[in-house]
Amino acid sequence: IFFKSPSVSAPDGLEPVSLLAEEEYVLASSVAAPFETFRQFASFAKANPGKLNFASGGLGETYLIFEAFKKEHGLDIVSIEYKGAAPALIALMTNEVQLGYQPATIASSQARDGKMRMLAISGDARSPRYPDVPTFKEGGVNHARHRWYALYAPPKTPKAIVDRMNADIAAILATPEVAAKLAAVSMVPRSSKPGELRKLTEDSMREYTQMSKVIGYQPQN
Repeated sequence: IFFKSPSVSAPDGLEPVSLLAEEEYVLASSVAAPFETFRQFASFAKANPGKLNFASGGLGETYLIFEAFKKEHGLDIVSIEYKGAAPALIALMTNEVQLGYQPATIASSQARDGKMRMLAISGDARSPRYPDVPTFKEGGVNHARHRWYALYAPPKTPKAIVDRMNADIAAILATPEVAAKLAAVSMVPRSSKPGELRKLTEDSMREYTQMSKVIGYQPQN
């Protein structure tokens, strides 16, 4: 998607083993921004082209999602790239930028302290942890699924080894201790069968490729 000649092709250059976790993330805004909800943000952005800044971490899933959203809704929002999550978070809290993506636990902590607002959250349904935060889908953003993390093995790894790793991962992720540690960083444990992970990888690649076409992104060398 991002490079003409990636060092590893997905999924053919990998052997899917299992999903590990899914991460909730939110579109957050500065408390100084002149809107308090996602719909108010979209209306303000439409009426004020070029007046809002978005903290970008560069190439990645959230870059595609936000740029595709801007394109599909005809919004002119300036993306400013930061070197890492910490500078982007500081920029958002100080109103250097008005918008940014943040893990839900970080955003909720800052929101409780009155340092930012949570405008929308990933997922098909509202999070039980943050029931007052609408989903991106409610605001017309159709691609903002949870981020997901998975384990892959080298290609042609024997099926018996893949199946053993898959079973062990499922058992580990089912423990309360792992669930608690993942919840502390906005994640929920999520195992899968190897075939399910392969399909998810293929579906995601197709979806991201389509979004890159929407925004006119040209892969780099």
